[in-house]
Amino acid sequence: MANEEHLALIRQGVDAWNQWRRNDPELRPDLTGANLSSVNLSLADFERVNLSQSNLKWANLSQANLKWATFSQTNLKWANLSQANLSQSNLKWTDLSQANLSQANLVLVDLSQTNLSQATFIKADLRNADLSLADLSGADLTEANLSGANLTGANLNQSNLTGADLTSANLLKAQALGTNFTQAVLTTACLKDWSINSETKFDGAICDDLESNPIESSSLEDDFAKTSTVVELSFNKGIDWQAFVRSLQDLQLVYSAQSIMIQALENHPNNGFMIRFTAPIEINTAELENQVRELYETHLAALEAEYCEKLQITPEDLADYWQQSTNLIEIVKFQATRSMNVETKQPHPDNDPILSRPFEDKAQSTVSTTVKQAITAALDAYIAPAVPGDSEG
Repeated sequence: MANEEHLALIRQGVDAWNQWRRNDPELRPDLTGANLSSVNLSLADFERVNLSQSNLKWANLSQANLKWATFSQTNLKWANLSQANLSQSNLKWTDLSQANLSQANLVLVDLSQTNLSQATFIKADLRNADLSLADLSGADLTEANLSGANLTGANLNQSNLTGADLTSANLLKAQALGTNFTQAVLTTACLKDWSINSETKFDGAICDDLESNPIESSSLEDDFAKTSTVVELSFNKGIDWQAFVRSLQDLQLVYSAQSIMIQALENHPNNGFMIRFTAPIEINTAELENQVRELYETHLAALEAEYCEKLQITPEDLADYWQQSTNLIEIVKFQATRSMNVETKQPHPDNDPILSRPFEDKAQSTVSTTVKQAITAALDAYIAPAVPGDSEG
């Protein structure tokens, strides 16, 4: 909980707070859990302040000094942090979605596993920042300095990196579907095992001395088009994840020499669900899509009969549940619950076919590391509800 004296001082306004800080510069104020939503804190001296678990939604922190501050699990959604000094602060696990961090100093900041979706970082300084596993989907990073930044496993889908400096940045296993790298500098960046598609833009990008696999030339867009094709499968009436994974296992036997990998899992309007995966360019995508659907329907029919028998529910009950469960997390929740009730040999996600290697041979896994981590996090945080038809629920 916040120190009541410190909380009373900040409520007196920024001038009173800053004067108090000047009088006792060695003190480390504690505002843990404070509700400062929509408060004007522009130019405030929050150096070394503990703001963990506090609510700063809609707060104005423009030009504030937040150096070495602690923000663990802080709500900064829609906050104005433009031109703020956040260097060397700990922002891990915070919610900065749709926040304004334009021209902010974020040098050496820990933003790992942070929600930065649709945030604005125009001309922000993110040199050597830790953005590993961060959600930057839809973020505006125009002309941001990301040199030396760690973007391992980060979600950059649909983000704008026009003119951004990514010199020596680490984008290992990053997701960059539909990302705009126009005129970005990617010199000596690590792009190993990252995911891009035909909508990813590299117009005018500088890509010298890349460390990438398998993409190595400066014409990244052309190389991707030459080596891979994207297949999208939509499920409008719900999805049985186990049936789909078994389908991919069978598919790997058919295309044993080629790499077919899941690239993205997305919810669509009206309870729809879409799975996007990449395949070598030489594969006929229409034929591949038909094969996946046929295999899926075969496995689905067998599994549904098993579910209905063991859970003592009707096919109609099961269909209703799948229709309500196209949300990815809901699918994972139900699969975890069903694993405990139907397949006792798989009580933990470590043994779940979604999370473990889906092929018993040495073939490449069809589920990306980013997807595994997202599903693992959902399972770890989940308390299972009653399964439809379960008399104990």
